[in-house]
Amino acid sequence: MTQFSRPPRTFLPEDFSVTTWEKLKSFYENLLNRELDSVEFLEQFLKDRSELEAVLEEDFAWRYINMNCHTTNEDYKKSFAEFVEKIQPELAVWGDKLNNKIVQCSVFEDLPDKPYLTFKRNLKTSVKIFREANVPLFTELETLAQKFGEINGAMTITHDGKELTMQAAAQVLESPDRSERETVYKLITERRLKDLDALDEVLDALVAKRHQVALNAGFK
Repeated sequence: MTQFSRPPRTFLPEDFSVTTWEKLKSFYENLLNRELDSVEFLEQFLKDRSELEAVLEEDFAWRYINMNCHTTNEDYKKSFAEFVEKIQPELAVWGDKLNNKIVQCSVFEDLPDKPYLTFKRNLKTSVKIFREANVPLFTELETLAQKFGEINGAMTITHDGKELTMQAAAQVLESPDRSERETVYKLITERRLKDLDALDEVLDALVAKRHQVALNAGFK
């Protein structure tokens, strides 16, 4: 089996782990205070920012995975909620500050289209549609998505004397036995219908808040 390892860090300490926003803030301040008066400096800025955001994305992913794999573990739920409620809002605000710094620097347009064309276009769009009023809404959206996941994650069916999660039950739908597939399909559907009202409530709230995000950003 091929072993993969991440490249050594050059911006963050090797032993750095995400705990609180206070521990992260200094790295964002470092980036925000840099002089970007050459393409070389800008590219180094982008590499360091990329390293920082990669660490954050991996940490968030593991919190999400742990929470969904262990739906009854309160520590995992708390860890995920802390990231969403205390770290993500700060990342949104400071991320916009960094985006503006890049777009407004004198050498931004000097970045070669290959490989930066899509990056430059996306960055301009991010700056254009960012609204600080949407930051708390994104937190609420993430919390609602978590609730939706919890409802689904708690669902199980009993088939052939075994309790199966929805994911495990879905694998049975690949059975060559048509009768078994039909039985499990009906069990899955019946189980989901038991939480119909709860799921509808969450989805309605998600749609309403996403609509407000769009309005805040200037869309119809």
